[in-house]
Amino acid sequence: MARREITNWSQLQRFQPREIFTPRSEDELAAIVARAGLEGRRIKLMGAGHSFTAIAVTPDFHVTIHALDQLHHVDQSSGVVTVGAGITLKKLNRELDRYGLALTNMGDIDKQSIAGAVSTGTHGTGLAYGGIATQIRGLRMITPNGDVVDIDANHEPELFRCARVGLGALGIITRVTLQAVPSFRLHAVESSHSLDDVLEAWPDTIRSNDHAEFFFMPGGRNAARKINNRTDEPAAPLSRRRYIADKLVAENIGFGVIIRPNGVGPRLQHVVE
Repeated sequence: MARREITNWSQLQRFQPREIFTPRSEDELAAIVARAGLEGRRIKLMGAGHSFTAIAVTPDFHVTIHALDQLHHVDQSSGVVTVGAGITLKKLNRELDRYGLALTNMGDIDKQSIAGAVSTGTHGTGLAYGGIATQIRGLRMITPNGDVVDIDANHEPELFRCARVGLGALGIITRVTLQAVPSFRLHAVESSHSLDDVLEAWPDTIRSNDHAEFFFMPGGRNAARKINNRTDEPAAPLSRRRYIADKLVAENIGFGVIIRPNGVGPRLQHVVE
């Protein structure tokens, strides 16, 4: 019987595992881990498959965690929340918003599962705001022998410190407890500049703004800069027409201006995404 092929989001990583599992509970997942240990199989977890690397590739047991996406607990007063490992950052943000909460900081993409984002060191920008690892208050994991353990800064602190960016090497995360913050709005400014000007001003840029990043093509002379600052100003959502004009047209053209003089031509939507 032919094995099903699994790929990551970019399809650069392809593999055909011996067996594929989609557990719907922690107990099911623990049984799979225990079986892998008994049979000497290598087990790898995949969230949204958003890593460029082969971190989730395995010839043996491939496990997806889409079904483990519950919101288990919210303490609205303290901002501490516990969620299933398979919840995507997009869904997590929507759930938090219902309680007036938000993640302190995150990366550009919201498609990852929280367990994948934790395990691979996902981060955003900003000198004063740490990556997702700094927001973790506790983890529930299944160890290689199938035991379920809860770890935090007081219980198994050394394991906890390592597991916050564990790369899947220490066990399988099933729940994540996070420290959220009151929800906030961001004022975004996106602009194009010469790469030399961006680099010269960069120390001042990151000190004077909450979040800053820039994009450029190697060997090029131009860069696209994005700055976000937290604000109390009322939200002003873009109309659909303005969104298309600003984000889909202007941003793509802006990236086109950046890469065209360099003689480099990847599809612009891939760069933007």
